[in-house]
Amino acid sequence: MAPFSSPPRLPWGLKWWLSLVDLNKTPNTAKQIETKLQFVDLRRQVFLSISLLFLFFFFLTS
Repeated sequence: MAPFSSPPRLPWGLKWWLSLVDLNKTPNTAKQIETKLQFVDLRRQVFLSISLLFLFFFFLTS
């Protein structure tokens, strides 16, 4: 008989990502597709901005 073990836990980031269920559903209308593309573009811009700031401060401090 196997020892009792707790079920595996989801990492916080994955829980957050899965909580965006409405955004991850297949869009049905052009408006929904456009909204999703805008959301993805905004995430990309934020990622690039943070990456550039990190590189700037990394080279500034080295």
